[in-house]
Amino acid sequence: MFAKVALPIPYYDYLTYRIPADVAGFVAPGMLVTVPFRNLAAIGVVLEATSESGLPEEQMREIMGICDPELQIPSNILKLTLYVSAHYLASPGMVFKSILPPGTLVRRKQYFYPGINQNPEHLDNNLRNFVLKITEKPGQFTYSELRIFDDVTRSDVDEMIRTGLISVSPFKERHSNIPRGQERWLRAVDGPISPELRQGSASQKLYEFLLKSKDGISVKSLQEEGYSISARNTLAKHGLAEYFYCDKALTGGGGLKSLGKEKAVELTLWQESALQRIISAIDAGIGKGFLLFGVTSSGKTQVYLEAAKHALAMGKSVLVLVPEIALTPQIIERFERFLGIAPLIWHSHLSPTDRHLVYKSVRAGKCKLVIGARSAVFAPLKDLWLIVIDEEQDHSYKQDDPSPRYNARDVALQRGQIENAAVLLGSATPSVE
Repeated sequence: MFAKVALPIPYYDYLTYRIPADVAGFVAPGMLVTVPFRNLAAIGVVLEATSESGLPEEQMREIMGICDPELQIPSNILKLTLYVSAHYLASPGMVFKSILPPGTLVRRKQYFYPGINQNPEHLDNNLRNFVLKITEKPGQFTYSELRIFDDVTRSDVDEMIRTGLISVSPFKERHSNIPRGQERWLRAVDGPISPELRQGSASQKLYEFLLKSKDGISVKSLQEEGYSISARNTLAKHGLAEYFYCDKALTGGGGLKSLGKEKAVELTLWQESALQRIISAIDAGIGKGFLLFGVTSSGKTQVYLEAAKHALAMGKSVLVLVPEIALTPQIIERFERFLGIAPLIWHSHLSPTDRHLVYKSVRAGKCKLVIGARSAVFAPLKDLWLIVIDEEQDHSYKQDDPSPRYNARDVALQRGQIENAAVLLGSATPSVE
C-alpha cells in the first residue's frame, strides 16, 4: 500500500510513500504522518491511500510514523482543502498548514505520545517499560531524552513509531501539575473556621466569597477579583478550601456579560419571511446561499439568531463568520445570551495551545457553535447545517498573504455545497459580485 502525502511546501501537489505493513490498517485520508523529506523528518497529511504508486521501487521511501490521531482532517474539510488548493493555486500542504493549529506541520522537536497500536507484548522488558513511561507521561520526552532509558536506542523508537506503538506530535505537554486543556479552580470546604483566620482578614473574606459559589471559582477569576495567592493558600492549608481542575474555558471576546439572557422578540413581517425561507433550506438539507440585505440596525442579527436556534434545536452545528473578532464582541455575546450556550471562538490571534484545544474540541463535537474570523471557515464542525457570514462585503474576509490567498466568503459558499448547509450572507452594502 502507498500513501499520497501533502507537505507544507509550495512546489508539489503531493509525494508518494510506502505504508509499513504494521500500520497499513490505520492509515487513512486526512491522517498526519511523519515522513522522510530530503535529509529531514517532515510532517504531512495523507491525501489518499492507494495500492499502486506508479513510481519505480528504488525511488520509494517509507512512512516513518503516525502523528496525533486527534488532529486528523475530517473528510469534509479534506474536500474543501482540495477545492481551495485548485481554485486559489496553492499546494494542498500550504492549505493544511493554515487549517491546523500553528506549528503542527512545522519541523521542530517531536514529542512521544501513546500510539494507536496497544499491543506491546512482543517487546522486551526495557522497551515495554519505555512504552509504559510514555503512557504515564505523554508529551514529555523527545529523542534527546533517550539517554535516560536503559538500552533504548533511536532505531528502537523509530521502529515503535513505525508500528504504531508510539505516536509523535510537535506539541509538548507542559511540565506542570495542571493537565493540558484544564485550569485550576478553588472551592470552599464546609467546616469550622480556624481561629488563625482573623476577622476581616483577606483569607476570611475569600472564604465567604467562595461559600457563595458551590461549584467553585477559577483561580484566574479570583485573581481578577483581587484575591491574592497567599489568601488562597491559607484557606487550603487550614482545610477550608481545596484546589481542583476543570476544563479550560475557551470562550471569550464578548462585552455584554453583565446582562442577562436575551428575551425572544417578535419578528417583523420581512424578518419572518426571510427566516422561513432560510429554515426551509436548513430542513431540506440544501446547500443554498441567501443574501440578507438590510440597512444598519434593521434586525439582521435577530434573523441570524433565530436561524441558528432552529439548527441547534435539531442537534446540528452552526458556524458564524465575522470580519474582525476584536471589533465584534457584541455579536458574540448576543449569540451566547440568546441561545444560552457559550460559543467557541476561533481566530488567528489565539495562542498555539488554545488553538490546539479549540481544534480538538470542535473536531470531537464538544461544541455546536463556532464564531470566528475568516480562518474559522475551515473549523472541523460535524453536521454543519448553517453558515452565517456577517458583513459579507468586508475586505477582511480576503487573505492576501501568506498562501493560500483566499476569500472566506466564497470558500464558505463552497463548503455549503459540500455539506449541504445553508449559507446566510448579511450586509447593508452587498458586494457587487
